[in-house]
Amino acid sequence: MSSALSDELRDELLDRWSEPQRRHHNAAHLREVLADVGLLADRGLVFDRDAVDLAAWFHDAVYDVGRDDNEDRSADLARERLAASPLRDEVARLVLLTKTHLPADGDVNGAVFSDADLSVLGSDPARYARYAAAVREEYAAVPDDVFARARVRVLTALLEGSVFHTQAGRELWEDRARSNLTGEIRDLTSPGTIKTRTRSSSDDAGGPVTTTDIEPSEVTKWDPGLTERVMGWIRPLIKGYHRAEVRGLDDFPPGGALVVSNHSGGLFAMDVPVFATGFYEKYGYDRPVFTLSHDIIFTGPTADFFRKTGFIPANHENADEALRSGGVVVVFPGGDYDVYRPTMSESKIDFDGRTGYVRAALNAGVPIVPSVSIGGQQAQLFLSRGEWLAKAARLDKLMRVKILPISFGFPFGLSAVLPVNVPLPTKIVTQVLAPIDIVAQFGEDPDVDEVDAHVRHVMQRALDELARERRIPVLG
Repeated sequence: MSSALSDELRDELLDRWSEPQRRHHNAAHLREVLADVGLLADRGLVFDRDAVDLAAWFHDAVYDVGRDDNEDRSADLARERLAASPLRDEVARLVLLTKTHLPADGDVNGAVFSDADLSVLGSDPARYARYAAAVREEYAAVPDDVFARARVRVLTALLEGSVFHTQAGRELWEDRARSNLTGEIRDLTSPGTIKTRTRSSSDDAGGPVTTTDIEPSEVTKWDPGLTERVMGWIRPLIKGYHRAEVRGLDDFPPGGALVVSNHSGGLFAMDVPVFATGFYEKYGYDRPVFTLSHDIIFTGPTADFFRKTGFIPANHENADEALRSGGVVVVFPGGDYDVYRPTMSESKIDFDGRTGYVRAALNAGVPIVPSVSIGGQQAQLFLSRGEWLAKAARLDKLMRVKILPISFGFPFGLSAVLPVNVPLPTKIVTQVLAPIDIVAQFGEDPDVDEVDAHVRHVMQRALDELARERRIPVLG
């Protein structure tokens, strides 16, 4: 850090960054900007580190949401406090650059500073949602319609050209930023997304007079920290008990992607844990893996756990939001019909005629990534889907469940879901296939049935190949 930042000046600036009216433009934001300046330096960019670091300290040092000259006043403060420093004019220039975040060609200092200041735009969806909510809370006194129009103008301007100006910044944050910005614009232009309320005297004291409640969507509930811990807990089971392999991740596309997979293993289906542990191990936890799931798992005390680890109710709205946010969405078109298919048909791709996944990929403008797994259907001997039994028990009316599968396993033998047998330690192999760009391959207005037939054909061919490799049931 530059010697121009004395302990006394540092304390003064920290006091400013800690003012109570700040929700996003606070000390946490300052720390993030400084950290990302360092990250860009580590990527090999050559720039005046002292000047850019000082600009980070001063750029929102004066912040009053009721005024439109905060950048000018912050630059004036920099000139005053750095009067004896040769960096004074450069720091003030960089602070003023935050009015537009549009550095000139060749302005490396400006490009680095702008990218670090905007890096939050390229964060994971949950972090971005917290950032957007914090900005709204800073402007809580502004009516919803006024805020939404102004915010959309700002976000739309950022999407004109590249959001980030350094190559490193684009590699780190561009794809997620564009997904996040597009998603927020969509939310702001949809009725009922933003709700404001006035605090009553019974609310917590000490806060602002008004605040904003933004209803969290299913996608924003994903918790990367908890997900990482859970992956650590289950990895020994996945790698040890099931000796799982995930192949083909090297060519996985950036941005949002719809992973379309067969489903195996009955009540103890391992498809998601196997894929997720492999994906997170390779790509880290900046990009969430979401799984479109049956409503039944969102009941009871474990519902919150599933939501925080990436499971979202299966509907088109959730799929679209998750995909547009840059997430990886796993869908099992065959659902329970597929996961309880008889073991004798374990190597058959059968979605029961369901094609909605094609429309989900088209709506979000993302590729389909086919994925096939083998081994899960040998965890016990699946005898029948038991559709007649489910109908007799009226499960189709009571729980939207159309099957009551019959299987044979250890230790109880014959089971119709209950009693619950322990899955055998069958080896599971997952093969991730090349992405399918629907529009590029089938045109702007594709035949959904044709796309579905192609996806199933590609998957069946790959699953047949895995089946040929498999020598001994359970052992692999």
